[in-house]
Amino acid sequence: MIELLVSETCSLCQEVKAVLDKVGIEWRKLDRSVVDLHDGWRNDGSDGYAAGFAMNERMFPVFFFDGKYVDTPTAFRNLKLGLHLHEYRKRKKLEEKEDSS
Repeated sequence: MIELLVSETCSLCQEVKAVLDKVGIEWRKLDRSVVDLHDGWRNDGSDGYAAGFAMNERMFPVFFFDGKYVDTPTAFRNLKLGLHLHEYRKRKKLEEKEDSS
């Protein structure tokens, strides 16, 4: 699953969420509080989110694939592949529909 740490004022964040929704990729929005230090942060897994946010130079969006930080260029490459796969499946479905008519 893709998890996103986003800002509501970030236009790129809004675009990424729209693409994920369009392609039908399941994702979850992370609350900004996961990167704030708090009691128990070493035990609840939020230390990984805080580290990813720091590695992303405190800029949004921050991507986590299956709980692991993924740098933005790699995340965009993976999303682009997902979008191409979505378009391919859509085209294939239309072809099958036309063939059966």
